[in-house]
Amino acid sequence: MTVKQKIQISLFGNKMFEAYKLDTFLSAFTDGVPHFTGIDSNISKWETSRIEQKLINDKFLNAHYNDLIITADGKLHLAKGGYMFQVQQALLLPVSFWLSILAAIISIISFIRSFYYH
Repeated sequence: MTVKQKIQISLFGNKMFEAYKLDTFLSAFTDGVPHFTGIDSNISKWETSRIEQKLINDKFLNAHYNDLIITADGKLHLAKGGYMFQVQQALLLPVSFWLSILAAIISIISFIRSFYYH
């Protein structure tokens, strides 16, 4: 885990940590070779199963006999930033919206004041 990822997880919380686990698991398949499972014996069997099912449901992994293989959609998803990018965008969107509203209000007030205070 990089420093940037640690900072993102500390800022965005459990959602970002879940996204990190999904991205890490999916990135183990980027070589295009079928694997029996993702990675990490540190992850419990039920959590591995849950992550696999999520990635299969999102069509980022395909079952290939008893193995799993990444799909083209899965590779594109990782290239676009993966789940971590999606979580970051979803959490920052309301902040950027309210900042733009605040900036619009300030600019309108400044415009109106320019007529009264030459």
